[in-house]
Amino acid sequence: MVQSLVTGGTGFVGSHLVRTLVEAGHEVTVLVRETSDPYLISGLPYTSVIGDITDFQSMDDVIPDDIDIFFHNAARMTVWGAQKRFWPQNVEGTKNALEIARKRDIPTFVYTSTSVVYGFQDNNDPIPEDCPQNAKNIYARSKKEAEQLVWNYQKEYGMHTTAIRPPLVLGRGDEQAGPIMRDLMQNNKWFYFAGAHAPVSVAHAEDVARCLLEAASHIQVSNGKAYNVVSFDVVWRDFCERLAQELGIVKKFPSIPYSMAYGLSSLSCAVYKAFNKKEPPMRVFTPFYVKLFGRGFVLDGTKAMEEIEYKPKWDLESTVKDVATCKCDYRAR
Repeated sequence: MVQSLVTGGTGFVGSHLVRTLVEAGHEVTVLVRETSDPYLISGLPYTSVIGDITDFQSMDDVIPDDIDIFFHNAARMTVWGAQKRFWPQNVEGTKNALEIARKRDIPTFVYTSTSVVYGFQDNNDPIPEDCPQNAKNIYARSKKEAEQLVWNYQKEYGMHTTAIRPPLVLGRGDEQAGPIMRDLMQNNKWFYFAGAHAPVSVAHAEDVARCLLEAASHIQVSNGKAYNVVSFDVVWRDFCERLAQELGIVKKFPSIPYSMAYGLSSLSCAVYKAFNKKEPPMRVFTPFYVKLFGRGFVLDGTKAMEEIEYKPKWDLESTVKDVATCKCDYRAR
């Protein structure tokens, strides 16, 4: 039986990964912090060990020696906050994970990266994996640096490493994008940027998990490579209108011109940061989201399909229904 270790296994994507691995017949060990709430993976057969990716010794003390695949999924994921909030987990945590894998001679290391490492391009042509990276916000820069560590260990120590880069991730267990959208729509606070007529790539969390498994299963091909993972592309306004319909909302949402939205979001965020607010205005009113949903962001996902046999299971209709009906955990399945 394949022995898999997962960091971040109690979170959104990580919980889907744990479930996917269990269903594939893996024996799964999940590294959890003492404060972690494992409700998303409750009822699944797995072994938990208590440790923290920012504390190498705590990991070294508890991670088994017989691991076959190390799935490093833990990270601080937000576009808001100071550098000191991201580097310990995203960069130093990844270095600790890689060092554990090197020390134990773990055969395969799979890293959950992000498509925000590309930054925003000048057009909406699908972005391939070899596109020059232009990471702007602190989260993107931390993930870019962490991913570079993955490639450094592959080259310097001969480790078998691979990474996937998801775009906007939605689905059951999400406590960010989906619930925020539902809340704003149901409370008549939702609006579009520049009409939301631009296309956006979306990945369902279960598809992300399946792509992670495929990358690991095809490590002889995927070694040293990153893969975009996409479930489908959609004009953002179409997604929102379908979601509103699924929620029983008939009201048409207003739109803010792009230049006005970008300027107001920049100003609002500056004020919020000056007052040390923990979240951005309305949780999504940032320059990053204005660009994402106002100008669009599309990935080229063909490489994963051709090289590691990834096939998306989720489409627009099924994902909209999942976002509309989920209770942010697997217990609603």
